[in-house]
Amino acid sequence: MVMAKKTILITGCSSAAGAGAALAREFHQRGHRVYATARGDNAKAKLRFLTDLGIGVLELDVTSPDSIAAAVGVVREATCCGGESKSDGHLDILINNASLFTLSPLSDVQLASAREVFDTNVVGVLAVTQAFLPLLMPNHYHRTPSTKNTGTPNSRGQQELYGGGLVVNIASIAAFMCPPWHGVYAASKAALVALGHTMRLEFAPLGVRVVTVVAGGVGVAEGTTTTHPETTTTQSPSRGLTAILPTDSYYQSLTRETDGNTPPLSNKQNYAPMPVDLFAKQVADDILKASTGIKAPRPLVWRGAFAWWAWVCTWFGWVGMLDGGTDPEEWVG
Repeated sequence: MVMAKKTILITGCSSAAGAGAALAREFHQRGHRVYATARGDNAKAKLRFLTDLGIGVLELDVTSPDSIAAAVGVVREATCCGGESKSDGHLDILINNASLFTLSPLSDVQLASAREVFDTNVVGVLAVTQAFLPLLMPNHYHRTPSTKNTGTPNSRGQQELYGGGLVVNIASIAAFMCPPWHGVYAASKAALVALGHTMRLEFAPLGVRVVTVVAGGVGVAEGTTTTHPETTTTQSPSRGLTAILPTDSYYQSLTRETDGNTPPLSNKQNYAPMPVDLFAKQVADDILKASTGIKAPRPLVWRGAFAWWAWVCTWFGWVGMLDGGTDPEEWVG
């Protein structure tokens, strides 16, 4: 059976080597209509590498209500011949991939930076999803909003009505592993996982499915060791993730590196990442499968290097799996 062509919007595609762009290319190659987005007035210039392939691009800052509204307007007009009502236009799949990453001990992290991370990784996802929800919902819901849900009960006796679109939130294994120096980022992704679970329950009666992708390590460029697929971070090929510590940081004297900028567990993070194109292929398969059928999709999809191990540890409740004892020297090898 040939799958119907879908309209897909992906946030956070500014990096040519990142997972957002890789997903855009993968869906485009499969014949779907893709809108890749990036923030900033020069977004279209930044995404030239995608427009050259025939992929549609939009400016979209997930922290800007005006930017979000403009993107919704473009998609609505392109899919409904310029209609004005909320029932006009449609979007089959929304992929919330845009994200910010920060690497710092909690004792040193700037609170302004922490707020910015949460504003993008959590509030931004909610804002974009709220705005595009009318385009994701089945048209008949808008025409008869007072009609009670007539979906068939699932195995838990809940009424579910599908026939609309799919929301995909890109989270991270950091939400479950909570490694040192990743506290703010991990907390934002844990919040995103919780947000996805609630979306899944609340959107089901509206005909919209929700899936959270728990991403592990994904290689984005030659010489990198591991990264989060939705972000670009400073990397060291030999040591893994790096960060710049304040000169008065408590951790300056607790690391073995002379520059004091090696995060805990850095030596243990030098595992082989999953190639970004392979990650995109696997996740695209998962997303397209989740967007069809009458059954609810799996709430969490684990992909990327280390994801399987993280899933096992989470399943068994090994909360202290990354504990290195009371001696900080244990953290760095």
